[in-house]
Amino acid sequence: MTRTPQQWAYAIASLVIALAPLSFGVFRAWQTGDQRMFWMAFAATLAAQGVEIVARANLGAPRPLRQALVTLVLATAVAGGGAYLLGATAAPGIWAVAFVFGLCLAARSILEARSRPAPAA
Repeated sequence: MTRTPQQWAYAIASLVIALAPLSFGVFRAWQTGDQRMFWMAFAATLAAQGVEIVARANLGAPRPLRQALVTLVLATAVAGGGAYLLGATAAPGIWAVAFVFGLCLAARSILEARSRPAPAA
């Protein structure tokens, strides 16, 4: 099955938004030498990939909204918990950054679902 131009746009947007947390982490590490944000982004990305693997293993109908909500909660919790483990102490800032990372990764799953060609009838 081929993708329409709109589906390709969704696929590219999905890739860009998935790379955003890691890009911000790399940029922050490069600018300040503090690698905590990179490791937060890396942990959140791994959590999102874990949700993706479990969702794809489920043989039922795809549920992108449910997957996005689980990704948002899990990626935010993992990123925030990782920041505390790395010694960060500014709770509002930690959870704000963790939530943005989770939101990016949740949006990625929605955009990726929109980029798939419709199944043949």
